[in-house]
Amino acid sequence: MINIIIGVIGMLSVVLFLWLSGKYEFSLQEQTISSILLVVSTLLINVITSIFLLHRNIKLIRPTLCLPAEEQKEGYELMLFLHELRKNKKNAGYVLAVDQFDHAKSALSFASNSADFRINDIAETNKTLLGALSKGDTFDGVCMLLDPDIWKYNHGYLDINVKKAKDGVKIRRIFVYDNIEQFESMTDVMERLVRAKTKVFWCMKDGLNFKEFCQDFTIVKEHKVSVHISVQKTNPTVIVSSSDEQINNLQSQFSKLLSTAQEYKPKATS
Repeated sequence: MINIIIGVIGMLSVVLFLWLSGKYEFSLQEQTISSILLVVSTLLINVITSIFLLHRNIKLIRPTLCLPAEEQKEGYELMLFLHELRKNKKNAGYVLAVDQFDHAKSALSFASNSADFRINDIAETNKTLLGALSKGDTFDGVCMLLDPDIWKYNHGYLDINVKKAKDGVKIRRIFVYDNIEQFESMTDVMERLVRAKTKVFWCMKDGLNFKEFCQDFTIVKEHKVSVHISVQKTNPTVIVSSSDEQINNLQSQFSKLLSTAQEYKPKATS
């Protein structure tokens, strides 16, 4: 941008010089000297500007130059990966990966200031995944580690579910409840989801063989991506996978749960 401005100023200076030389009838010697001075001053401005920009860029990259060569190499490779992933916003798996990078960067920032931060949040992961989907895509999700507060008070999560269902994303959700009280606490949420054309199913944990099922999982087959929390983990970790084997395994689990669940029907309106 600065070079463009300098170029424009240089062109205006040439025009002004030609106009002055014509008006005041400069001699050939005067025109030659003036032309040389004009060129030298333009070059000098360019050199000073380049030095200024170089100094600024060195200040920006200087911290990384203090790192060991191996860490510089890893940082460079990371930036290349990130650049390539950010270019393809139509791939849901790529969007999730970039979002996780942004969350990790935020977590590091909090940690460096001795502040609390959250990681491994499947609700936020699903929220990002839903945001990347469009009309005709399918979203099959199982909520077994159910926290009603996430649905009731994290309005962004419920809203993105409702919005995407209305936009034509084919969403099916199976809620697996601990008890009837938990079921009743979620009826308003299920009502809103169903009225937004989400297929909602539910069942109780009693009688389920938990060794067969991941605790929470999501499948988006069109984007060849799945999100799941492994079976019976004390400290749940969200895993994003594009493996056909893993996706098929989760799809099989979803089908088994669907066969035992019942569809939630909205309350009749008076």
